[in-house]
Amino acid sequence: MWFVLRYFGFRNVRVLNGGWKAWLTSGLPIDEQEIVLKPGATLDLKPKRSYLLTKSTQMIFDVEHKASNYIDARAPAAYKNYHIDGAINIPSDEIMDDAMFESVHDIRNRFIAAGIDMEVDRLICYSDRGLSGAVDLFGLMIAGAEKVSLYDAGVNNWRQNFETA
Repeated sequence: MWFVLRYFGFRNVRVLNGGWKAWLTSGLPIDEQEIVLKPGATLDLKPKRSYLLTKSTQMIFDVEHKASNYIDARAPAAYKNYHIDGAINIPSDEIMDDAMFESVHDIRNRFIAAGIDMEVDRLICYSDRGLSGAVDLFGLMIAGAEKVSLYDAGVNNWRQNFETA
């Protein structure tokens, strides 16, 4: 949801690290009163941050010209079975533990240890359908990467439609 809201231009978007379970476990207050929603004046759902999404045509160009670094967020077994040429495997569960993101320091070090230069490299995250890829994208962004996007069509779409070998 964070990715979708950011893509459409919402600025004040946060992720509750650990989700509702972590909120309850921490003993934070909850309000069980009924909420009355007020309709907004307008909702403009035109992408405002289109750079967050890598479309298939851009991905083809990038792979052919080795213009980006690719991060495969799937499990190692899936990566070993098939991955986009040149991709580095950083499974999304390696930057999380029990639905909690690791510290920014640990996330940053995990990507650096894999050879990712977040200050220079253009990074494209992917997975099967974009969910795990969005987790890695979020991790990269909180760790300071600025040139990062998501190839949400996923590796299966790539393999079926664009693989040349």
